[in-house]
Amino acid sequence: GDLALWALPIHGAFVANNVCFYIAITYAVAYGTATVGISREVLLFAVMIGSAAMIPTLILCGALSDRFGRRGIFLLGAILSGVWAFAVFPMIESGSLFAVTTAITVALIFVSLMYGPQAALFAELFPKEVRYSGASLGYQIGTLAGGGFAPIIATALFARYQSSGPISIYLCAMCAVSLVSILLLGRRYRGAH
Repeated sequence: GDLALWALPIHGAFVANNVCFYIAITYAVAYGTATVGISREVLLFAVMIGSAAMIPTLILCGALSDRFGRRGIFLLGAILSGVWAFAVFPMIESGSLFAVTTAITVALIFVSLMYGPQAALFAELFPKEVRYSGASLGYQIGTLAGGGFAPIIATALFARYQSSGPISIYLCAMCAVSLVSILLLGRRYRGAH
């Protein structure tokens, strides 16, 4: 009963970080090579730098969430990712190594603001009897709905509109879904403690 009531916000909360992550590490590479004409090596270099930047950022964001609260750090990541969605593709389209690397690295750093506190945030939503199952189910469905389809949706949007603008709007909309979901879950979160 109670868990079913919160199922949609739980799944929705996982959408933004997955969509933004998979767009940054997969679709951006395909888009940059096929549409913009950037070498694959440049794009993979940018993904590697961004991925390396994620490591300390994840640790820092996890620690900050212990001190200042998980929801706030996660919400900041969703907001920044939604705003950054409108900078990523113009920067990639510039073809500049610096701009491309900055676009992907900053996108992955903002995703880390969501990934860092995510495990603890969602585990704390459930009583210990169902904590593992609840958090895992929410994560798996959110990953499938968010990350699994993101590159396909982005490809379809570009094919339809011949512009990266609709992809940025899609990313921003998914960040808004997670933002609203986290705010809705805040009521459950406060009630659990």
